[in-house]
Amino acid sequence: MSEKNSNEKKFNKKIRKVGGIIACLIAVAVFCIPVGLCIKLSMNIGELNDESERLLSDRSVDKSTNVSIFTTEEDTSFFALSERDRSAYEKIEKDTNEANALFAYASENDSTGSNAENDSLLQSDNNDGTGSGDSAISGKEPVSTPTDGEKETEKVVYLTFDDGPTANTSEILDILDEEGIKATFFVCDTGAANYDGMKEIVKRGHTIGMHSLSHEYDIVYADLDSFKNDVEGIHDLILKETGVDTKYYRFPGGSSNQVSNVSMYECIGYLNSKGYTYYDWNALNEDASEVDYTPDELIENVLYYVSMNEGDSMVLMHDNPDHENTIRSLKALIKKLKEMGYTFKAIDDDAPLVQHVSY
Repeated sequence: MSEKNSNEKKFNKKIRKVGGIIACLIAVAVFCIPVGLCIKLSMNIGELNDESERLLSDRSVDKSTNVSIFTTEEDTSFFALSERDRSAYEKIEKDTNEANALFAYASENDSTGSNAENDSLLQSDNNDGTGSGDSAISGKEPVSTPTDGEKETEKVVYLTFDDGPTANTSEILDILDEEGIKATFFVCDTGAANYDGMKEIVKRGHTIGMHSLSHEYDIVYADLDSFKNDVEGIHDLILKETGVDTKYYRFPGGSSNQVSNVSMYECIGYLNSKGYTYYDWNALNEDASEVDYTPDELIENVLYYVSMNEGDSMVLMHDNPDHENTIRSLKALIKKLKEMGYTFKAIDDDAPLVQHVSY
């Protein structure tokens, strides 16, 4: 064999040896890199899970704030909106709360669908024009009158009226007088022509509370100073016109509203610092909803929510001109609640705190 052929064989042997080493390295890389990436990814996922559990644990033990919200109106974050409230609320995205969180208490029981006809709540021999005799509101179980045994543990209903005084207020006061009960009116500055209405509320022995000076969300909730000015404005107006230094307050839109530009906890903190007590509601007649409820239906709405409450009921209604059916339903509502064993009170220092947001 020639020296040339011998050298070629040696060279080819080296080439094959190097090629084998390269092939082994490629095989190792192809296998090890994916495995390594999988191991790294698994470690990262594990770390993320640990962090998630830690954050959830931190939240579960954070008791610095206590939120308890009860709502029910269609796409709002609070039980009921006035006409002005709804106009302001249309500016924000409606698919937010009660609906979601806010608000499982009543959103599960919204009036949808149709029920069989129920007996009219308004008796045919009533001559006070309190309704049309329509069937009970659809989507809710009828509320029956309790037996004598069930009447033994009487519960209290606090009727509250927002957004007045207006021309409707005097008619509501007359009905309350006829039925011998007291109620609570959370008033606004509805103009000098209605200031006598504030005086009349107090004169007839009802509770007067603060609602808002302007009731314009963009103004009331622009910032904390604006909120303070609104609260003190309506407080001072009530004091001037009636001589009552009221300490009772109801937020425009409720403490659970979703339209405030300032933290509600800051607003609540201010009220607390002034010694004011705020009240929301746990029942309502839904007179401020987009549905034009009949007097019968307004009554059935109240009876439904009242029947759902384990304790006393704070009922939200409105006494502005947009809610004539509230007046038409009021006498029959009171009579029905009396038949069911309920008593009536106006808000005072002993009234139960019904607050959607506590701080």
